[in-house]
Amino acid sequence: MASQPVRDPRPGVSSIALWAAVAAFASGLVGFRQLPFLLPPWVLTLPLLLALFGLFRLPGRATVVIVALMAGFWWQGITAIDQQAQPFPVAWERKTVHASGWIAGPVADKERRRRFRFQVERLRGPDGEWRPYRGTLRLSWYESAPQGLAYGQRWQLSVRIRRPRGFRNPGGFDYAGYLRARGLSGTGYIRSDPAPIRRPGLAGNPLRRGLEAVRRRIQTAVAESAGDGAPLLRALTVGKRDRLDGATWETLRRTGTAHLVAISGLHVGWVAIIAFAAAGWLWRRQGEASLRLPAPRFAALAALTMAAFYAAVAGLGLPTQRALIMIGVGLGAWLLGRPFRFERALAVAALAVLVWDPDSLYAPGFWLSFTAVAGIGLMLAGLLRNRGKVTTTLAIQALVVLMVSPWLAFWFGQLSLVAPLANLVAVPVFTFLVVPLGLAGTGAALLGLPTFYGPVFTGAGWLLAWVEEGLMRLSELPFAAWQGPRPDVVAVAFMLVGLAVLFAGRRRWRWLGPVVALLPLSWLGPPTIPEGQARVWVLDVGQGSAAVVETAERVAVVDCGPRFSPRFDAGSALIAPFLHRRGWSEIDRLVVSHGDADHNGGCPGLRARIPVRSVAGAPEAFQGEGQDLKAGDGWHWDGVRFEVLAPGAPRPGESNNASRVVRIRAGEYSMLLPGDVEAAGERRLLARAGDVAADVLVAPHHGSDTSSTEPFVKRVDPASVVFSTGYKNQWGLPDPAVVARYRLAGADVWRTARSGAVRVRLGEGVDVAGYRREADRYWHGGASPPPVGSLASLAVYWP
Repeated sequence: MASQPVRDPRPGVSSIALWAAVAAFASGLVGFRQLPFLLPPWVLTLPLLLALFGLFRLPGRATVVIVALMAGFWWQGITAIDQQAQPFPVAWERKTVHASGWIAGPVADKERRRRFRFQVERLRGPDGEWRPYRGTLRLSWYESAPQGLAYGQRWQLSVRIRRPRGFRNPGGFDYAGYLRARGLSGTGYIRSDPAPIRRPGLAGNPLRRGLEAVRRRIQTAVAESAGDGAPLLRALTVGKRDRLDGATWETLRRTGTAHLVAISGLHVGWVAIIAFAAAGWLWRRQGEASLRLPAPRFAALAALTMAAFYAAVAGLGLPTQRALIMIGVGLGAWLLGRPFRFERALAVAALAVLVWDPDSLYAPGFWLSFTAVAGIGLMLAGLLRNRGKVTTTLAIQALVVLMVSPWLAFWFGQLSLVAPLANLVAVPVFTFLVVPLGLAGTGAALLGLPTFYGPVFTGAGWLLAWVEEGLMRLSELPFAAWQGPRPDVVAVAFMLVGLAVLFAGRRRWRWLGPVVALLPLSWLGPPTIPEGQARVWVLDVGQGSAAVVETAERVAVVDCGPRFSPRFDAGSALIAPFLHRRGWSEIDRLVVSHGDADHNGGCPGLRARIPVRSVAGAPEAFQGEGQDLKAGDGWHWDGVRFEVLAPGAPRPGESNNASRVVRIRAGEYSMLLPGDVEAAGERRLLARAGDVAADVLVAPHHGSDTSSTEPFVKRVDPASVVFSTGYKNQWGLPDPAVVARYRLAGADVWRTARSGAVRVRLGEGVDVAGYRREADRYWHGGASPPPVGSLASLAVYWP
C-alpha cells in the first residue's frame, strides 16, 4: 500500500492574513499620530500586553490583527519618545550661541553652502557658561565652509538656531513634523565670527565613517568625469540629489520621470544579478570548496551581501529599502527551499520598512514605491498575463504611471500628461545604458581605476544630459502637466481599487474598474458653501499677508504673501497647495492691495501654479495688467458683497497708504482687509467712507504702531482682530501697545504666527478658529501638555 504524504502540521499564513496584519500595524501607527501629546511608556505598553494576553487565551486571526494594531500604536509611540530630542532653549533662539559637537550625517553640497546634521554635546549661550545638551541641529555653512567636511569630525561652532515650527495651513507641508521625524531640535546657520574651531579626534560609528568615505570617493569621480550630467549621475550612484536645481526638479515632475533619479529596485537588482553571476562562476572553480557549499547558494549569499553593501552606500532610501528587503526575501526563500510568493514578499517588505522607520508611512515615496511594485504584480497576473516580452515591457511603462497617478495627485496636486511618452523613451535608456554604466563606473571608482571610470562616467553623463534636454523640451509643452484639486484618502482608495479591478480583475468584471476609479470625480471639488455665506482664510505666510475668500461658486485671493528666496515664495509653496487641498483649480479674482513685497512677492509663483481669471487692485503690483480698484468699486458673488473703501486718489510716493481696503459682507456680518494703511490713510478712510464697521478685522500693517489709531479701532469696532505676522519677526510685531488697544476695545486677538491659518465663517453669524488648534499634534510647539493622571484623560484630549 502506497504511503500517504505527511502534511505539515503547522498552518501556513495566508497572504490575506499577512496583509491584514500589515494594515493593522499601519493603522496603529496612524492612530498614535492623531494624539496631541506624547504618552508615558506604561500607557503605551499596557494595551499591547492586554492584546498579547488575549492572543494567548484566544488565538485566532482576529486577535492577531488586534495585536498588530496595538503593536503599531506602541511602536510609533516608542519611536516618538526616542525622537524627542532636548528642546533648544527658547530664550536662545535666533541669538548667537556656541555649540560643541560632531557632524552626524552626510554633508550636502549645495550651490553656496554645505548642510549637515550636527550632534551637539555642549552649548554656551549669551551668559558665557557651557552646559550639557543632547540634541541634533541641521546647520548650513555658507561661502566660508572649508573643503573636506565629513561625518564624525568634531567642531566648535557659533550658530544661530530656529526651533522646529514651519507654516500651518490646510494642505501645507508639515515642516515641523518633517524635522521631528528626523530627530532635529532646530535648524540654523554657522557664523564666521568667532571663527569655527576644528577639535581633535573623531566621533560616530567607524563603519559609517567608512561608508561616507566611499560615497565621497564616488562623488568626486562623478564630478570629475560626468560633465553636465554630473548632478543626475550623482543621484543615481550614491543617492545624493543635493545638486539638482529647481528647474531640473520641475522638468522631472512635469514629465513624470522623477522616479528615475531614485535608487530603486532597478539598481539593487542589477547589483544582485551581477554579483550572483560573478560569484557563481568563481565558486565553481574553487575545487573542494564548491562541494561543501553548492555554488548557487554561495552565489545567493554573495548577491545578498553586495546588494546590502550597495544599498548602504546609496543611502538606504525608501525604494532602496523596499528593493533590498524583497531581494532578501526572495533569495532567503530560495536558500531555504521555500517558494517565493510575490504578494507575501511585498507584505514583508512593507512591514519591515514600517518597523525600520514608522514615519516613512507619511512619505510620498512609500506609497509611490509600493503602489508601483504592486501594480506591476497585478498587471503581470492579470491584464498582461501571457503577453509578449516587448508588449509587456512597453505596457508596464505606461500603466505604472497610471497606477501611481492617484498618489501623485494626492501629494502634489499635479499629474504629468506626457509621462507615458517620456517614460517610454527614458526608462529603456536608464535601464539598459545609464544604470549599468553608473554601476560599472562606481565599481571602478571604488577600486581606484580612473582610466576606466573616467570614460564610463563621461558616457553616462552625456546620455543623462541628452535625456534631460529632451525632457525639458517635453515639459515646456502647454499640455505637459495637469494641476488641480487634490483628492482625499477616500478618493485615492476608490481610484486604486478601480485600477486594480481593471488590471487584474476577471475579464467580465474589468469594465467596473474605470467606473469605480472615476467615481470620486462626483465629490471632488470646492467645499459646499451656502448661498450668501463666505469663508475667509487669513493664511499663515510669515511676515506678510494673504487671504482667501470662498463663496458658493467662486474664490478670490487678496494678496499673495512674500517671496522668501529665488526658490521659495508664499504663492507657490503655501497658497497654491491650500487652494488645491480645498478643491479649487483656478482663481476667479486676484486682488493685490499694493506693491510691497510682503503682499505681492508671492503672486508670480501663485500664478505659475494656478490659472487666474482676473487681476485687480494696485496697478504697480501687476504692471497695469488688471483693473485698478478705487474707493466705491465692488462686485457681488453668490450673495456676498465685496466693497472697496479706499483709496481715493493715491498721492505721489505713497505705498502703504495707497492700499486697497476691501470689506466683505455676507448677510449682516462683515470682515475688513485694510492692507498696510497707516495713520494718515486711516484718517482719510474714516473721513471718506463713513461706515467702516466690521465684525472681523485684519490688523492694518501687521499690527505696527504706525497704524490702528484709537479713532480707527473705535469706528471699526471689531469683535475679532487677526494679526498676520511672522514668528518672532525682527520688528517685534504686533506691537504690544496695539494689541492692548484692541483688547481694551473688547476684540478677541488672533495671530497667524501662533494660530496658523485663521478661518472666518461669515453669514449666519461669525465664527473664528485657528488651524493649529485642530491640526497640531504632539510634535508641534502648540500641542497640549501630556496628561499623566489617568487613562480617562485620553477621551478628553483626543482630537
